[in-house]
Amino acid sequence: VGIWLSPGTAVRKAGQASVAASVDRLVRAGVAGLGFGVGLTHAKVPGALIEAASARELLLLSVPQTTPFIAIGRVVWEAMAADHNAELTHTFQAQQELTRAAIAAGPGGVVRRLAERLGGWAVLLDAAGSVVHAYPAGAARQAPWLAQELERLRDVATPVSTTLSVDGDQIVVQSLRPERRTRGFLAIGVPSRPTTEQRNVLNTAVSLLTLVLAQASALRTAEDHLRTAIFDLLVNGDLNRAERLATDMWGGLPAEPVRIALVAGATAA
Repeated sequence: VGIWLSPGTAVRKAGQASVAASVDRLVRAGVAGLGFGVGLTHAKVPGALIEAASARELLLLSVPQTTPFIAIGRVVWEAMAADHNAELTHTFQAQQELTRAAIAAGPGGVVRRLAERLGGWAVLLDAAGSVVHAYPAGAARQAPWLAQELERLRDVATPVSTTLSVDGDQIVVQSLRPERRTRGFLAIGVPSRPTTEQRNVLNTAVSLLTLVLAQASALRTAEDHLRTAIFDLLVNGDLNRAERLATDMWGGLPAEPVRIALVAGATAA
């Protein structure tokens, strides 16, 4: 954020303490630079303003009277547009990298590439809060204190995230809910508040991991159905078909003798 200060006004009569207080308010508001017009009320930038800006490390520019204001606005907007385009390019590159990592190495690859891209750490946890993947290796130590946060997020009906500050790191914890059921959590830690670009990268990783978890859930369901079908074939004496299915899935039925345990119990709701 930048600001243009017209010549005259408060600086003309204000003392050094008042100027310093004004500069302090600008810095707290997030102002990145101050332009001071010279050539009318002031022949040069007042010393009190130079001293106050230097003390707060605020960029201070002397703007001659002949400088068209529209030229300043154009330079600012061009710089902002260039920054926005660079951010979009970096985000797109990160999305490509994460997608390739998901295809080549699965969830572990996504976690590693995400941590590298963010310049921090990343941890993927299952629904119970156990670490599935972590990068770098030391990131797994974050799991114990994350437990209470996971408990709060687990019962929320929609995917949700929370941001914390722990030991100087900014932590973001995101629930992963394919099929409206929490299947896991992704936590990342970075040295400072996540930028818009970093949050876009994190959102891409969340989408990819949610998709991977949904596919894994669908695969487990299909395998369960296939096991049930093979068991039914065996019970009904259709050994040939059961053998063919078991061979396709596991490489064959277990060698004899086979023991089967049946456990009575209530049906899950």
